[in-house]
Amino acid sequence: GWRLVYALGLILGAMLWWLGLAGGQQQATTVPAWQLLVGGFFVGYGARLGNGCTSGHGICGLGSLQWPSLMAVLTFMATAFLTANLAARFLA
Repeated sequence: GWRLVYALGLILGAMLWWLGLAGGQQQATTVPAWQLLVGGFFVGYGARLGNGCTSGHGICGLGSLQWPSLMAVLTFMATAFLTANLAARFLA
């Protein structure tokens, strides 16, 4: 029930923004559409694998003092730091 409503809200909100009807300025990217799509699938897979998304673990999980969320957030942050440093070193 609510998952369908949430998914439709995401799609409708994106369509309104893309059409310029939601206010604000449109953004542009030089990233190819296929890379955005693959990245989206990786994010979805990671959220499913980690039993929640990074913000869910960080805000709700840590806020309710959940040990698994602390471990998840530490893993996310360590991975992000490592990836950012490797990307800065090898892609710059």
